[in-house]
Amino acid sequence: MKSKKWMIALVIVFFSLSMILTSFIGSGTTGRCIAAKNGSVFLVDGNTPTVLSNRTVFGQDFSRYETGDKLFVIHGAIAESYPAQTAAYLCIRLAKGTEADISSDLIKELSEMGWVEPTH
Repeated sequence: MKSKKWMIALVIVFFSLSMILTSFIGSGTTGRCIAAKNGSVFLVDGNTPTVLSNRTVFGQDFSRYETGDKLFVIHGAIAESYPAQTAAYLCIRLAKGTEADISSDLIKELSEMGWVEPTH
């Protein structure tokens, strides 16, 4: 019972901090991860890839995220380049995923640009 109260308190604190960070820093977006071969991480919202620049307070290790993972990211403004770019201030994996969760056309396109390894 005591651990359940702590869990509820942590969830409330997490969501409160998320709301505060979003209001001061930028937007919160949920999407799928693509792990690039140079160590970069993309967040795919719909079919639009955005390169995440790690600006997290605690220096999160983005290399632990794998292609297909579902992420929630609090980020700054998105630069309108292709691929788009943004600073990520908080990144949380919501669920594990696989490459099958990403459009094969998008993987092919990023592969042709040299960002990811081609799939067969």
